Amino acid sequence: MSRRRRRERSIDPLANPVVVREVLRSLAERLPMDVPDNEREIIRMLRAASHCERRGWARSLRGRPSRYDRGKLSKLWAALSDELSRGTRPSVSPRTFTEHYVRLLACPQDAIAGLIDGRINLFEALQLARITPKTTGMSASGATKLRARVLAAHVAARGSAKQLYERVNELLGKPRTPVQPPSGTGFYHRGADGDDEELDPETDAYLTDPGALFADQLRQIAIEMARIEPEEVTEAETTALFDLLDQLYLRASKIARRTRE
Repeated sequence: MSRRRRRERSIDPLANPVVVREVLRSLAERLPMDVPDNEREIIRMLRAASHCERRGWARSLRGRPSRYDRGKLSKLWAALSDELSRGTRPSVSPRTFTEHYVRLLACPQDAIAGLIDGRINLFEALQLARITPKTTGMSASGATKLRARVLAAHVAARGSAKQLYERVNELLGKPRTPVQPPSGTGFYHRGADGDDEELDPETDAYLTDPGALFADQLRQIAIEMARIEPEEVTEAETTALFDLLDQLYLRASKIARRTRE
């Protein structure tokens, strides 16, 4: 039996702090009258816009007044959508960029290095970033060494993103299986203008946007399928693949019908 190889990662060109900053800088240049030339403030506005996009752009009379003009937020959101459609895969939505890619700016350099060279993907990098002096009670050097050991073990074991998530949870004393939030809520509780009021830094934002991880997994499956030569597939493997595809088709059809309804 041949030794199972860890699948190769397709490097996401957007999953790089340099590229993320280029997008933010471009937004400031495109909307000089509406967006300040300040990275932190642009991120705050994007979070507020993401909140509005999720809850509706109409101004609500409930809660505290928004810090930002909703007209400016709407223009910023539209500009981000246009910017992402120009230079990245169409599957990267403004919400995914805001909720996940922007978080790379706060990631440690060792996690970024593993992401850029293709050893791990965005989700896995954000998991490693959870190992900090604050969450572990270690010194900065101790947390760095722990991240290095976890990364090395993860790559050597050819582990999945879910396995890394569970491993980091164990290290941080969190539940092994994530607890699903009540219907209509998320792990992030945002204020009226989109600011984080009760932000849980150990809970990965991907859990509030399963579509992002789903899209990444689909891309990886497509890459693996493209490497398979028809003559390499045995009859038993063909049967197993068709069974899996039937299950995927039935589940996707069910979701599509629910969405249409």
